[in-house]
Amino acid sequence: MADKDVVHGLIHSMSKNEKRYFKIKHLTNKRSNFSKLFSALSLQKEYDEKALKKKFRNENFLKHLSVTKLQLQEKILLSLSEFHSDKQFNMKIIQKMNDATTLFQRGFYEQAHKYLERAKELIIEYESYDLLITYMRKICTFWQQELFANISNNDIIEMEQFVLSKLVNIEHEVKLLSSMQRLNRLSKTKGYVNKDEDIAAYDLVFKDAVLQDANQLKTTKNKFNFYFIKSLYHYVLKNEDECIQNSLDVLSVISSKAETNSYFIGAYMRALSNLVTYLLSFRKFKHYDAFKLEIEKAKGIISEANLTSADNFIDFINIAELKYLLLSDSEGNNATDNDIEQLIDLLSNIDEKTNTINTQSALFYIASAKFYLKQFDESLQFIEKLTQSNGSNTSSFHTIATILKIICHFELKNYQYMAALLRNSKRALSKRDLYHENEVHFFQLIRDLIRYQLDSDKRNETIQQYLIRLNAPENSDWSARLYFNFENWLNAKMLQKV
Repeated sequence: MADKDVVHGLIHSMSKNEKRYFKIKHLTNKRSNFSKLFSALSLQKEYDEKALKKKFRNENFLKHLSVTKLQLQEKILLSLSEFHSDKQFNMKIIQKMNDATTLFQRGFYEQAHKYLERAKELIIEYESYDLLITYMRKICTFWQQELFANISNNDIIEMEQFVLSKLVNIEHEVKLLSSMQRLNRLSKTKGYVNKDEDIAAYDLVFKDAVLQDANQLKTTKNKFNFYFIKSLYHYVLKNEDECIQNSLDVLSVISSKAETNSYFIGAYMRALSNLVTYLLSFRKFKHYDAFKLEIEKAKGIISEANLTSADNFIDFINIAELKYLLLSDSEGNNATDNDIEQLIDLLSNIDEKTNTINTQSALFYIASAKFYLKQFDESLQFIEKLTQSNGSNTSSFHTIATILKIICHFELKNYQYMAALLRNSKRALSKRDLYHENEVHFFQLIRDLIRYQLDSDKRNETIQQYLIRLNAPENSDWSARLYFNFENWLNAKMLQKV
């Protein structure tokens, strides 16, 4: 997004509740320049500066439009920070330390010291050890200006040793985060490991000693990152058992912490999502009833946390369950069409919420579910909503939605549109950095299925050849396979009578 579109984009990314809070707290004067600009930008589907200048040609602030927009942007960011303050735990700690300074400056020394000690407790609770230096600076300033009678040299030395003992956790965290980013970049550019040189590239990531032994790591954050990296490493190397085990270790490390500390719920959701992804990718499906228990446990943790963002996490869990049901159908789970319909109902209004990755993910899986239920027209409606959302049109969801759209039109026998649809889809997909060879085969498959719609032998031969290509090692990293069960659809087509 260009700089001039930032304010417009921020406004259109806000939920109804976020906008309401902003108007109540920060736009109290309905005739202010900010109120006028906010309302005008809210009405613009696409940013149009010429239209703004025409609308406000008689307003003085038009001479300084860029400055007014920047000030409005700062107000919006402040409002969003306030609205989501329950999730921004570091800000709670910083606020406690700032409150301590305010109390100290006004002579309330004992109260200031209590606030600072509470900040220290939160630093430990949330493992935000990067804030320890700020804590130490503040308490040393307090001691210099107001010498507490009960402060001794031992107290100062004890504080120093405490801070230094925790700083090693920061060193570990930095190394783990760096390794995680390098591994993510490798996995996106190289995909699954197929050659020795690929293995060597991945092994370089694990040379650091911090990745050799989890026992040296003392924080939940670092243990989470450790097992997360290990699971991704084994995933790209196709070491199925090691990948699943490390994924379970991630979930084990974070779930107990999430039950008592809402700060770790985001990481818990990420761990749950990754486990589902790996199970589906390796086609390792648990019994649906057992998986349902895991889902219900996750929802219980979220409900107990009582967060303002609980709805987003519940949406996240419902999406994971819907994804699991759709892709594991061929393995004989106990899910019914009614289970899928219930999840669709729970997610049906998600496009009215803040436009996040949850929104794109839900819209796609609802479209997939509608396709699964043979409601092809409704599937196309949700695909249209997805393609109109604010996410990047090069994302995996948009890519596979394009393919699902073609399949829906094929099932509806809209053959008259197919030539143009295939041509336009191929043009759109080829603009990405990675144009997968399997997509070329897919376009040809659709053309052949239309050509041989009256010849079951030719049709089945075409499908079998495509399935061989689809299951070839070089196509195992095609992201579309994680989002839509092609094998089920193609096997069903072979059983259809002409």
